[in-house]
Amino acid sequence: MPTCSPGGVFNLLPAGPLDGGRILRALVSLVVGPDVGERVLNGATWGLGGVLAAAGVWVLSVSGNFSLLLCAAWLLCRRKRTHGGY
Repeated sequence: MPTCSPGGVFNLLPAGPLDGGRILRALVSLVVGPDVGERVLNGATWGLGGVLAAAGVWVLSVSGNFSLLLCAAWLLCRRKRTHGGY
């Protein structure tokens, strides 16, 4: 029976370096063009990164677990390095 790991679900989030981000950019690019697709992806990446960072700070303060905060940092740093600071 197929199962879905948390890592697989995380990979489908609509953020830049993840597969979900590639899917989002492709779908938006098909409808309105590649420039708009890239801008939408950048906004989604920074928005999701901010939400994950805020949730990570909260989880860190409640339980001492910093893994969500590290995921947010990786996501934002990876997007900035890949796309020149968008």
